[in-house]
Amino acid sequence: TDDPEITNHVLWPTELIRQVGKLTAAHRYDRLSLLPSDPGEFQQELVAQDLPGCKSRKICITAKKIFSAACNFLMGTAYRLMQRYRNNPRKKVYLPKTNQYRIIMENSKKIFWNKAMFWGFIIGLCSMIATSIFYATDNFESNARTWIDIAISVAGIIAAAAAFRNATDEKTPFAYSRALGLGVMTQFFASIILAVFTYILVKFIDPGIIDQALATAEEKLLDSGFDPDMIESQIEMQKKFMTPMFMAAAQIMNGLIFGLLISLITSIFMKRKSEEGFQKAMNEIDDEA
Repeated sequence: TDDPEITNHVLWPTELIRQVGKLTAAHRYDRLSLLPSDPGEFQQELVAQDLPGCKSRKICITAKKIFSAACNFLMGTAYRLMQRYRNNPRKKVYLPKTNQYRIIMENSKKIFWNKAMFWGFIIGLCSMIATSIFYATDNFESNARTWIDIAISVAGIIAAAAAFRNATDEKTPFAYSRALGLGVMTQFFASIILAVFTYILVKFIDPGIIDQALATAEEKLLDSGFDPDMIESQIEMQKKFMTPMFMAAAQIMNGLIFGLLISLITSIFMKRKSEEGFQKAMNEIDDEA
């Protein structure tokens, strides 16, 4: 159109080519022709950006600037953090206190069961050798065998507690209750070995051991001055329980009782105070963090 009002306010495609050099997406297609209008009015379709005072382009430019500023801020922050880490002479990574405690306790549990089973096997093996010696010399019911078994159990429980202390550092707690549990479990594994040995000995090797044990018990009751009728009834009652399976089960129960009694005393000397080791380490971690 030749209307100067329109040409002064609206940029037509030819003017856009002159100023920009390339048509925008809205101008790359043929425009729709409008219905016939009066002279001096628009004769074809207009795009929103072609109208005076359009705000869409300004909004796009503003959003682009905000996005660019946010990206620059995040990248700058990440760069500064990396530089601070590189310039830090102490590059140690400290785990939280709960993680430190969990790792220490998991390691101590593995050592606990390892020492209990190993020294339980040693106690059982030594007791088997001592029992075999007394059996070969016809002194199976001797009181000396009982005292030797107790001495072997005491030495084995002390050795298990000492091995646990040597295998762990001062950060690992070893309280009285834990030392007591270690002694009981050590004797428990030893009792299982001795129970199997007792069952095989009584069931297959020499079943006459039961009669020998009953005769020894009857002799002790006679020496104590009990009535013969009472002794006979007592022996008859014991015969019902003197079976290989019952003797093996009694071996385990007696072992647990002996282990508990021995550990109640040895744990007093073998325990490790947590304040001296573990708590001190935890305080150092808190100070460094």
